Amino acid sequence: MKSTKVQIIAKTMNIFGLNKLGLLINKIIHGNEYIRAINYHSTPKDLMDQFEKQMVYYGKNYSSVSKVDLKDLLNGKWNKDKLGLIISFDDGLESNYKYAKPILEKFNFQGWFFIPAGLVGTGNCKIKDETGSVLEKYMNWDQVKDLHTNHIIGSHTLTHQRLRNSLDKEFLRREINDSKNLLERKLNDKIDIFCWVGGERDSYSKKASDVIKENNYKYSFLTNHYPIKKNSNPMQLERTNIEADWPIYLIEFYTSFFMDRRYQKKRSEIKKLLE
Repeated sequence: MKSTKVQIIAKTMNIFGLNKLGLLINKIIHGNEYIRAINYHSTPKDLMDQFEKQMVYYGKNYSSVSKVDLKDLLNGKWNKDKLGLIISFDDGLESNYKYAKPILEKFNFQGWFFIPAGLVGTGNCKIKDETGSVLEKYMNWDQVKDLHTNHIIGSHTLTHQRLRNSLDKEFLRREINDSKNLLERKLNDKIDIFCWVGGERDSYSKKASDVIKENNYKYSFLTNHYPIKKNSNPMQLERTNIEADWPIYLIEFYTSFFMDRRYQKKRSEIKKLLE
């Protein structure tokens, strides 16, 4: 959950109707034809009641987005009566497969799963509670293959690395190239979607951006709050981080004009860096 300060701001804005105003401003600015991409991390069983409430909200306000839908929108075509929503999941966590996937399918949403391919099947990951107990495991290859049947798989580096400028080109190629190659070999399909790890300014670098482009990825996702629209740069598609325990008012706050505006300077800096 977000800090108490952020929750208070979001809740206060909700009481005065400002979150919904922020959503309306986005429609005024961007029209009714855009996609909001969001991303989750852990989706444990004990949060699935709230996650399902989130899905009810998404179903009322958004349409599921496939790769074809994304391509069409970027080319200026949108034939749906609602805004689009890409629901993505980072890090290849088993809870995404066991608990989030069935609820996604219940509400007819296609998930986008960004997998650090070198960590698939390696067992426990580093997410721990205050006692030190491991809360998560990585998916195994059978689970990733099953997801690939009806959902979308993308690369999230080989070993979940932030692709900082301090890393050498050989390391970057291994994280970016080898992840793609391993996913393609295991899934027997082309992988053309990449998702950067981390949202901090120093987790992006021109060197890594060049390697991503060299490896024939068609789409690349960042996490800097902005709608995807016609003519958006397919190599700089923005997402908004959401988590499974968030109340609806916090989701509305984070997907509104106000948060998009807050991240404008950071987006501009990273856009300039990566081009």
